[in-house]
Amino acid sequence: MTIDTASRILLWGGFVMLVAGIATGLMMSRIRASEPDVPKYLRFAHLSGYMQAPILFGLVIAVVASDLTPWLETLGAALVVAGAVLLTTKDLVNHARSVRDEFREKGLGYSLGAVMFPLHLTGVVILGIGALT
Repeated sequence: MTIDTASRILLWGGFVMLVAGIATGLMMSRIRASEPDVPKYLRFAHLSGYMQAPILFGLVIAVVASDLTPWLETLGAALVVAGAVLLTTKDLVNHARSVRDEFREKGLGYSLGAVMFPLHLTGVVILGIGALT
C-alpha cells in the first residue's frame, strides 16, 4: 500500500502528539506523588497531546477523500501538524514559566498561541475543502 506524503505527515504528527501526551502524563504523575493537584498548563499540555493525536489520525481520512492536488494536501497536513505541535508547546512553555493566565501575561506562550491558531485553522480549512469537494 502506498501512503501519500500528506497522510504520512498526519500519521507522524499524531504519533508525536501521543508521545507528548504520554510524556506530560509522566510529568504529572511525578508531581501528583507529592502534590494534591497539577499545574493548569501542564494539564492543558497533557490533554492537548491526547486530543490532537486522534484529530490528526482522523484527518488522514480527509486526505484520502480529497481531490486536491498533492502539494495542497501536503501543505494542509503540514499546517495542521505545526499547529498541533505549537498548541502543546505553548502550554509547556506556560508551565515552565509558571504562567498563571496567558491572556493577561501575554508572554511567549501567548505569542506561540497567536502563531498556532492561523496555521491550524488554515490547514483544517484546506483539508476540509479537499474532503468535501
